[in-house]
Amino acid sequence: EPGAFAGLEESLEVLDLKCNKILLSTIECGSFAHMSKLTRLNLSSTDLISFKSIGKSSISFETLDGLFCVEELLMASMKISSIGTNSFFQLKNLRLLDLRYNKIRVLEPGAFNWLVSLEELLLANNLLRMVDADTFVYMKKLRCLDLKNNEIAWVSSNAFRGLDCLERLNLGENRLDKLKANTFCELKHLTHLDLGQNRLESISSLAFSKLHNLACLSLKANMISVIEPG
Repeated sequence: EPGAFAGLEESLEVLDLKCNKILLSTIECGSFAHMSKLTRLNLSSTDLISFKSIGKSSISFETLDGLFCVEELLMASMKISSIGTNSFFQLKNLRLLDLRYNKIRVLEPGAFNWLVSLEELLLANNLLRMVDADTFVYMKKLRCLDLKNNEIAWVSSNAFRGLDCLERLNLGENRLDKLKANTFCELKHLTHLDLGQNRLESISSLAFSKLHNLACLSLKANMISVIEPG
């Protein structure tokens, strides 16, 4: 209800609404706008029936307007199907975004444009089929990207451009059958790469040639029969 959090604006740091049955229509725009101390918001497993996708095409993200200080936003298991352009407008201080266990098929261009401080992005257990070029281009501080257990069969050559600090990348349990030679060439600080349980049949000679800091590589449970020299 309006004013439900009145009096907490200057003190509340963590708000956990997980596993409720909150209807989107009952949350007024700017409900969290004056919570200047709020750093963690958990909406996971809430029954936001109207919250089928994030972005201007389906809902106004004014619901989260004013969350300038939020560093952790948990939105797992919410039946979200797509992420629209500029969906996380104003969340420049966000460090962790959890979107696991949704039904996300589409990441529209510019979906993550404003997340310049993000360090961990969790997109595991969705329905993504491909990763387009420059999807994460503005995430200069991202250290962990989890894309495990989607339906990814194609990764663009420039899919990971801009991820200058990425250390961990999980592409396990997808449908990749081949990798371009320059797929990971931007990831000079990568230490852990999981490509297990895909459909890879061969590894090109230059697939990992730029990954000078790679310490852990998983290729388990693929269909690899050829590893090219080099």
